[in-house]
Amino acid sequence: MVRLRLTLDRFRSKHQRRLDLKSDWDWYLLKCLIEYRRIFEDSIETGEVEEIKRCIEKVGRLRHRLFPRRFILPRGSWILISELMTSTELENVFSFVRKHGLKAAVVFHDALPVQFPELVSKRYREDHERYMRSIAQADCILPVSEYSKTCYLDWAESSGIDVPQIEVCLNGVQFGDKSAEIDERTLPEGVSSDFALCVSTVEPRKNHLKLLEAWRNLLAEGEALPQLVLVGNAYSGFEELAESVDQICKDEKGVVWLKGVNDEDLEMLYARCRLTVFPSIAEGFGLPILESLWYGKPCLCASFGAMEEVAGGGGCVRVDMRYVEAIETGIRKIALDDRLVALLEIECSKLKIRTWSDYAAQLGQILGLEAPN
Repeated sequence: MVRLRLTLDRFRSKHQRRLDLKSDWDWYLLKCLIEYRRIFEDSIETGEVEEIKRCIEKVGRLRHRLFPRRFILPRGSWILISELMTSTELENVFSFVRKHGLKAAVVFHDALPVQFPELVSKRYREDHERYMRSIAQADCILPVSEYSKTCYLDWAESSGIDVPQIEVCLNGVQFGDKSAEIDERTLPEGVSSDFALCVSTVEPRKNHLKLLEAWRNLLAEGEALPQLVLVGNAYSGFEELAESVDQICKDEKGVVWLKGVNDEDLEMLYARCRLTVFPSIAEGFGLPILESLWYGKPCLCASFGAMEEVAGGGGCVRVDMRYVEAIETGIRKIALDDRLVALLEIECSKLKIRTWSDYAAQLGQILGLEAPN
């Protein structure tokens, strides 16, 4: 603490200001410095002011989340937390909520790091479990699927956690353009006019390698498959997997991987593809399935978990994506059985796809809010 104190003195002197620990900002500054010391232990020296500043600047973007004192809301108003936050950030938000007589609702996406610890680092799993414990302090938890709700309740029961009100509010989807103008745009380089689309980050649970194995097996048998277009970036920490996928795409003419695709091109790819494939074996929801159905495109996906829930209304071929043989069977159906594809397209056309406006309306009902005029 002596070194930390000296560093505080140096920073205060540099900016010609007095450290006022009654000020939220100075408390925040102190927290940043303490956190910096916690991470780097005894490496802080009085001459490392610039390093301290960089630490503060890096974390400074979160200040509005840690100290949201500028919000002026009537008592009983809702604070909606729609994305992941650290347990520390949540504690500060809940403290603010309780202090000002507000209510907090948390959108819960998934329990995947806890369910599948082998797919993530130990630190990430522990952080996610702390997050799941913290959100139990909310007034309402909003899982994005029945599957996510079940996963959270099962975990809470096994962990001895009391759960507040919990209401499923399914995700929605809505792209901007279904017009014929999309057909006039030029497809990205390397993409043929007849292709199947797979939208997903490249990470283990997304199951790319088994999809690629099944696809290549059928090509080797002489099946007339469309080109397989993978869209999505590599997930940090799984570089070897990304290299394997990249090498397969270089070796196999019938497969291409597009990275860094913008929203406009993604819409075009959905609109122009023949079908989609979503090989993931673990999701909290499975948004690419819904995106495919929005454009009336049949989708091959898993027959279990959240994927089954999203795809259950029709327009999809569902198989056990954990097995290459099952994937091959699904590909044959959705890519080679013209009669089945026609039926799937009819099912797609009859679906009422849930939009984000529908999501907002249901959210308002759950939280007891009046619809805007």
